[in-house]
Amino acid sequence: MDLSNLDIRRIINLERCERLLTDMNRMMGLNFRLFDVNGSVVKQVPSDRVPCRNPAEEGSIPKECEQDLQQLFDQVRAKGTPAHSTCRQGYSLMGVNIGTPPALFGVITVCQAAASASSKELSLQTEGDAVEGPGGDLTNFLVNFTDLLANECYQNVELDNISEELDTRYEELHLIYEIGKEIRVTANLESTIQFIATKSMDVLIPACITFVSDIYKECYIIDRERMELIHDDPDLSTLSHYVAGQACSKKEPVVFNNLSEIPETPQSIIERFGAVLSVPLITKDKIYGAINLFKEREEGNFFSGEVKLMDSLGKEAAIVIKNSELFQDLQSLFINMLKTLVFTIEAKDQYTSGHSERVNHYSTALGRLLSYNAREMEVLNSASLLHDIGKLKVPGTVLRKPGRLNDREWELIRAHPVAGVQILSPIQEFQVPLLGVRHHHERWDGKGYPDGLRGEEIPEIARIISVADTYDALTSKRSYRDSLDHPAAIEEITRCLGTQFDPRIGAIFIEHFSDSPEGDEEARQGSAA
Repeated sequence: MDLSNLDIRRIINLERCERLLTDMNRMMGLNFRLFDVNGSVVKQVPSDRVPCRNPAEEGSIPKECEQDLQQLFDQVRAKGTPAHSTCRQGYSLMGVNIGTPPALFGVITVCQAAASASSKELSLQTEGDAVEGPGGDLTNFLVNFTDLLANECYQNVELDNISEELDTRYEELHLIYEIGKEIRVTANLESTIQFIATKSMDVLIPACITFVSDIYKECYIIDRERMELIHDDPDLSTLSHYVAGQACSKKEPVVFNNLSEIPETPQSIIERFGAVLSVPLITKDKIYGAINLFKEREEGNFFSGEVKLMDSLGKEAAIVIKNSELFQDLQSLFINMLKTLVFTIEAKDQYTSGHSERVNHYSTALGRLLSYNAREMEVLNSASLLHDIGKLKVPGTVLRKPGRLNDREWELIRAHPVAGVQILSPIQEFQVPLLGVRHHHERWDGKGYPDGLRGEEIPEIARIISVADTYDALTSKRSYRDSLDHPAAIEEITRCLGTQFDPRIGAIFIEHFSDSPEGDEEARQGSAA
């Protein structure tokens, strides 16, 4: 905490101080004034026996007396030690400091003008007393009194410091807890950085945060106002790469509290920002980049507490990103294994070969048209690819039967959505995609299976898969019928809008795929999502 300009009104008990000064005033006939460190009068206790009065304003003193006391205050503040002088009326003045620079909290001035003999005796120096000034006993008394006031100020400042430190530590612990709770190992790099930046904004309130990715060689900028990833500030990007390089090469946080010291920093950046803190994101075996926090010029420097907090977050973020990479590798392996299972299912029936991949392609194309975000696309991708995995439990003879199915065989087929849920439910990451697996044979009119859901009771990913699944089934040859051509399949889906299919999603599918079963170039990229 800056002790050079504290307001004494906030760190001292002014009522108790005034009572003490009033008691001394009554006993000694002294005129007291309490100044804050900037020279403003906080309290004044005038004596009835002081002859210097301003007749124009009751309770005030002449202007020249005000000037004499102000000069005495300036002298005490400059030296940080007691001082004495004589006013223009010939009376003794004394100024005593409360605290010492830089922790000078205020000054008490005393005018010893009095008519009584007792008060004159107080102005005499006690024999053998070495204290300089007009009255050694009084000076010692006032020095001891102001020492007590200074100690009270120190204690209150320390309590404020402890309180602020506790608040800061709470914010740090809460921030780290939030990161640990909210950031999942499935998060991608951008979402991880954006989440940490958003939380850092709440605690440290920088003007903006940038992240330089060592993996992709990109600079992501998160502005305080926009709170989104942007890439449109080349000057800030260049500076971010420089400070990030310094932090990564040293493998520790670096602070620049004067941006003009950084080579080739544009003047526009110097005028906007006053300081930058760069924290590397490093694990034992890899550097992922660095997070940079910028403060505006009027917001001051970065201090050690802020550096320690961001260093902790940098280490946390690096671990999260590393775990995310490992998880993505593991998830890719797992998805590939499931794809193998899907291919195994389809190998039971030559007519359904490639069905799941085509349904995945149409579904993810629809997801993009519905403006799904990255996480939603990930869920839709998994659910559409694995929607028929429950057919692992359906005998191959039933899947390949050329004629109509009997009631028992039809029950086995209708059970495959629930069987798929049973296969995938032990896997935590597939809890949301399970909704698409279980409900892709529900109907908009409530006549589907396994649960007879209707309308928007059916999860949206299941409604998407339903359209994609039906289209591919209609356009694929089966053992019991020939395939329909593209226009006939579109006509059939159009006929079933509002009964079998969600009318909105079905209409989007029809509009997008009306000319070709492949759709446009963006749709063809869906199977890679």
